Amino acid sequence: TAMGQFIGAVEMETNDAWTPRARIEVAVEAAPLTLVPVFGVFRDGHWRLDYNRDGRPDRTVQFGEAGDEPCVGDFAGNGSVDLGVVRRIDEKSVSVRIRSELPNGEVQELTRSLEIGDGRLVVGDFNGDGLSDFACVTASPSGLYKWQVDIDGDGSWDESFEFGLQTDTPLSCDWLNTG
Repeated sequence: TAMGQFIGAVEMETNDAWTPRARIEVAVEAAPLTLVPVFGVFRDGHWRLDYNRDGRPDRTVQFGEAGDEPCVGDFAGNGSVDLGVVRRIDEKSVSVRIRSELPNGEVQELTRSLEIGDGRLVVGDFNGDGLSDFACVTASPSGLYKWQVDIDGDGSWDESFEFGLQTDTPLSCDWLNTG
C-alpha cells in the first residue's frame, strides 16, 4: 500500500466560453489503514475494532473471556498491535495471554505468568528494543508507587524504582517520541 504525499491535477473541459478548460491542483497525504489509529473495545472476551470510525465494528476477534483485563502492545516486535488478556491466577500471580498476528497471516499465542501481588500491570517498551514489556506498579511504604520492570521478558522483575504518588494513575507511553 502506497504511503506519503501525492500531488496531481484534475483537468476538465467545460461548456463555458470564458473558461473552456479548468485545472484543479490537489495534494493528498495518504497512509495505509494499518497506520491509522483504530478504536476498539473489549467485552466478555470479544475485541471489537472500528477501523473507519463509523461507530460500528469492522472486525471482531474472540480472544479471552469475561473477567479478563485487556492489554495491548507490540509483543512480537513486528510493528503491529498484539492483543493481550490478563487473568488473576491467585492472590499473587496473573496469567498473561498474548495473541500476535504475524505479517504472513499466522496467529501466534503465548502465555506467561507474572507475580504482581496486589499491583497492576502496565505495558510499554521500557528498554527501546521495539518489544512491549510489562511493569508492575505497587504501593510502597514511602507513599510512592514502586515500579518493577521485566526488561528481558523472562517473567522476573529486572529493574525497580519509585515514582508517582499512590493517588496518581500509572501511565506509559513513548513520551520522548523515539519510536
